[in-house]
Amino acid sequence: MTTGCNAFRNGLDVVVEGTAERITDERTLRAVAERFERKYAWRFEVVQDALREAGSPDPAAEPSGALSLVFGIAPVKILAFGRGDSFTATRFRL
Repeated sequence: MTTGCNAFRNGLDVVVEGTAERITDERTLRAVAERFERKYAWRFEVVQDALREAGSPDPAAEPSGALSLVFGIAPVKILAFGRGDSFTATRFRL
C-alpha cells in the first residue's frame, strides 16, 4: 500500500509491505464505518461482511446497494521517503 502527496519538493511518501487480508469481522467493520463518518461525513452500514453506503436520511429510501470490501494489511516492512531541503529514505522492519 502506498500513500503520500503529489508535490515533488516537499512531503512524505510511505510504502507498507505485507499481506492484505479481507476483514469480515462485524465489530471491526462497524469501527471502520464510524471512522469514515467521523472524518469524511460519509455514512456506511455493515451488510454481508462488507460495507455499503448508507441510504438517504429518509428511512423509506433504498441505499445504492454496491458493497465495499474492506482489507487490512499486517505490515512486514515500511518504507518512508521524505522530500524537502534534503531527500531522505528510511526503512522500518517489524
